[in-house]
Amino acid sequence: MTNSLVPHGLCILVLAIGLAVILLANPFVGRLSRWLREKSRIEPRKVSEEGVPVWITGHFERLLAFLLVVLHVEGAYTLIALWLGAKLAASWQRIPTEIQKGDEWKSREHSRQVRAGTLCALIAGIVSILIGVAAGLVVRVVCQCCTLP
Repeated sequence: MTNSLVPHGLCILVLAIGLAVILLANPFVGRLSRWLREKSRIEPRKVSEEGVPVWITGHFERLLAFLLVVLHVEGAYTLIALWLGAKLAASWQRIPTEIQKGDEWKSREHSRQVRAGTLCALIAGIVSILIGVAAGLVVRVVCQCCTLP
C-alpha cells in the first residue's frame, strides 16, 4: 500500500530503480570479490569448480534482502543473517584442508587460502546484501510501504 501523499507513478519508478540497482550491482560485487581474493593471495577459481554460478547467488541474495526490507517483513534482518550463515556453511571447507602429507609449508599455505577465501566470501556477501537492503530501504521510505499482514 502507498500513502495518498506519494504519487503511484513515483513508487513504480523508485521500485524499478531499486530492482535495476540490484541487477546491475553484480559487476561491482564481482570486482570487489576479485580484488579481495587478489589482495589475500588466493588462487583464482575455475568456473568448472562452481556449483551454482556466483551471479545467480548474488542476484538471489540481493533480491531476497530487497523484498524483505521493502515489504517490512518482521525478522527480515534475522533471515538475511541466516541466509549468509547457510551460504557460508554450504561452501565451508569446499577445498579439502588437508593436502598430501609431507610438505608442511604447502599444507599451511593451503589452510591459509581456505580461511582467507571464507572471509573474502563473507565480506563480498555482506556487501552484496547491503546493496539489496539499501535499495529496499530507499523504496520503503519513498513509497511509505506498510508491513505485511
